[in-house]
Amino acid sequence: MNFNEERFVLAEEAKGEGGRLAGFCSWSPDRIVGLYIHPAWAGRGVASVLMDHAEEAILAAAQLPCIHLAASALARPLYERRGYCVIRRRDWKTRGGLMIEAFDMEKPVLR
Repeated sequence: MNFNEERFVLAEEAKGEGGRLAGFCSWSPDRIVGLYIHPAWAGRGVASVLMDHAEEAILAAAQLPCIHLAASALARPLYERRGYCVIRRRDWKTRGGLMIEAFDMEKPVLR
């Protein structure tokens, strides 16, 4: 699935036609834009599979020194386990207008 320069990969349940959304990951040419996992699928490896796909797509498209993303405090440990490091902490206003703590992160590309 594509929207402008943002690409998406979806994870759905195998049962039934169309399935139910287990999660998605989106990316642009140099960054992970979004990652969402339905709570029923948390801790079952879905995020890792989606992130692997997005990182591979980013690296296949360009020679980059690192991949970037912005993380919430809740998601930060997941990204740190995947090799991302915090560059800076900042406040971020959500689409719903809430101010939350966010972390700009990057992962060096190993070739």
